Amino acid sequence: MKQNSIEKVWQSKPDEQIIEASMHLEDYTLEGKEIIRAELTRRGLSEQSPVFADNRREAQSKKELRPKVGQRNVRRILATMGIVISVVILYIFASFIGNWYMPRSEKERPIPPPKYSILKEEVKDLPAFTSITLRILVPQDATETELRTLLNDLYSSQVRRTGFKSEGPPDDILIFAYTSKERADGFQDIAHLLKQGKGLVPSININEGEIAERTAIPEQKFGLSEARRREIWNDYNKVLNRAAEEADQRYPLADVSRAMASGISPSECGAEINKRNKLYENLVDNYTAELSRRHGITLEQLKAIDAEAFRRDWTPKK
Repeated sequence: MKQNSIEKVWQSKPDEQIIEASMHLEDYTLEGKEIIRAELTRRGLSEQSPVFADNRREAQSKKELRPKVGQRNVRRILATMGIVISVVILYIFASFIGNWYMPRSEKERPIPPPKYSILKEEVKDLPAFTSITLRILVPQDATETELRTLLNDLYSSQVRRTGFKSEGPPDDILIFAYTSKERADGFQDIAHLLKQGKGLVPSININEGEIAERTAIPEQKFGLSEARRREIWNDYNKVLNRAAEEADQRYPLADVSRAMASGISPSECGAEINKRNKLYENLVDNYTAELSRRHGITLEQLKAIDAEAFRRDWTPKK
């Protein structure tokens, strides 16, 4: 009843007072504010009220602000993407220019060949045929790539040689690489290059198994370290030398030069050689059996150690 009476009071007021009251709503209670707003709306005076106008302007401002804020966010994102793309393009361009003008890194440079020395050079210089054979000594730790580089470099230098009786480059170029003079004497190369015949392409062969054996990390075999196996192998070489010396002392005429100086016939010398060899084999069997027992290994393991020493070109201690 009270609210209805208040509404009637405000309904009886002229328009000017209603508008005036709407401008000072903070002076009224919550109920009064609602009644004044309702009366403004009922009379259609909301368009003339500054309060409603301010509310509309604020709402319109917020409405207009939303797309502007969204547009600014989109512009920020696009600008950030543009900066990122520009940085990436500059990095790629700088990398390309760097690779184009800068010298290659150490990893990209060709691996230099290993140091070597020439053991022997043989040249056959005929009017219709020229052949060059090189036998070289290389380091024991030379890698496959280094050996290939060295062989190709040597081939290039040999194929350009001139001053031969026949025209053009040499017909045959043979290059053999060894890791020791002993292996060279036994023609046991670790790598070789062969070019046989005019106009033919050279071929390179690398003993990859031996290289892998030489460069392998020392490992246990038969429960023995590499150092221990080397020690056993050195003892084995001493056994062989001891057997040879004793056999030579027992049968001195087994030596051909001594036999001839003593006036021994070839047949008698041959018999002495057979006796000497048989004694040598018996002594080796006895001494190696004793050696195996002393080191606690079998004869098969001793033979395997000897084979490893041959593959890896171990040098016996003196």
